Amino acid sequence: MRLVEVGQSGQQLLNSASCLVVGAGGLGAPALLYLAAAGIGNLGICDGDVLEMSNLHRQPIYNVKDLGKSKALLASKKLLELNPQIKVNAHTSHLSEKNVEKILSAYEMVIDCTDNFKTKFLINDAAYLFQKPLVRASIYQFEGQIQTYLPKRMDACLRCLWEETPREGCVGTCQEVGVIGPVPGYFGMLQAMEAIKYFLGMETLKAHEILFSNLIGYTQQKITFNRDENCPLCGIHPRITTLKGEDNWEITGEEAVRREMVLIDIREKGEIYADPCGREGSIDMPMSQFNSKKLFSTKHYALFCQRGKRSAELVRELRKFGMQNVHSVEGGIDSLRCLW
Repeated sequence: MRLVEVGQSGQQLLNSASCLVVGAGGLGAPALLYLAAAGIGNLGICDGDVLEMSNLHRQPIYNVKDLGKSKALLASKKLLELNPQIKVNAHTSHLSEKNVEKILSAYEMVIDCTDNFKTKFLINDAAYLFQKPLVRASIYQFEGQIQTYLPKRMDACLRCLWEETPREGCVGTCQEVGVIGPVPGYFGMLQAMEAIKYFLGMETLKAHEILFSNLIGYTQQKITFNRDENCPLCGIHPRITTLKGEDNWEITGEEAVRREMVLIDIREKGEIYADPCGREGSIDMPMSQFNSKKLFSTKHYALFCQRGKRSAELVRELRKFGMQNVHSVEGGIDSLRCLW
């Protein structure tokens, strides 16, 4: 409060602010800690994942003893221990077209800390349609980018750059290509800073501006891109006017079990050996050896992998060849663990 730009009135602004953080992982963990410590009065955490050992080196908000537990609930407990004077809401399901409006409606701002294109584009579309300020970031190995999107400034949205959601897997995630822990920590802190500046009425990153940083040489550059008048979301003649899913073949583990679908585990043998949990009733068919000729047109199949990305990509390709009876389990095996 000694900062001239903050003062007592600024601290009161932070206390009255509400912010949703989607993704409590490498970006979300540090963002949440600094937002809570700053005194953001109403914090939301949306994450449907459970804690895994491989998360810990870049998500130090968690502990080894908490493996297998809900990240949203764990983070909520940690934040309230840090600052018991704030309100924290844990949303323990993945953000989807079905729940996004209900969840976002309770918050003034959204921070996108996710690591997949489907959710990033969902958040982008929701921020535009519901007029929510958004701070998004993404990383790749030693570099990353951050953008602050403010609807009232008529900022260019994500679809001004990419009209269609990019294919999952075209860029490797932290889990797939590796990451040094401080990299997402750095960008998560920048996201928290952008949110705090917004709530204080200070200058954030400018309209249409993306900040790129490389933490090897500590190089930075800002690029700008214009709003596209042909954008399917915010253009002159929008084609996206509601939050309808681009695909209807991703389902939850609960739905797959309820509909008595044939479960197919497409993880490789090494993955199955390392994580044999909850495989009762499923068929082994590693993605590298997948043979669609073994599937019957009269049955419905639910394919799953570790996190749901490879199965989504495989199902996308199978459906191009007319196989409408295959589905991908959203969230992978974690979506099925509690059902076995």
